[in-house]
Amino acid sequence: MASPLTLDEIAMADVEIFGHIEAIAGRIVICSDNTQLSVLPGDLANAIARAFRGHNAAIERSAILVASSSPTRVLQTGRVVAESESPNRRCFRVAQDAIAWLSPLLTEAETARLCRFFQVPQGHGLDLSLT
Repeated sequence: MASPLTLDEIAMADVEIFGHIEAIAGRIVICSDNTQLSVLPGDLANAIARAFRGHNAAIERSAILVASSSPTRVLQTGRVVAESESPNRRCFRVAQDAIAWLSPLLTEAETARLCRFFQVPQGHGLDLSLT
């Protein structure tokens, strides 16, 4: 996702994600790179938290990467994650930490795809014991 973001885009993404969740048997592992997202107006942040809560039962683990260069965005994402009311969701400032959080639930091939998604060479600075 990238800014500016609208309530309609959040609603459309929620419907699209819900469709994917429904198509998968069992709980899922999901990640998001929000490093290009700027601070959101309160109503948008609240809408995201509501959408997250609506999918909690399907989420095994969720990692959201945020830009450490935006302390306000880091705090806002932390609040949204906390308001999602799920210990299975976390936000990260470092891609390697997000990978370490998710990878114990992934196959080797899935971990390799996750590293490519976050543009981190597999094995590069990864301590998979952080979970």
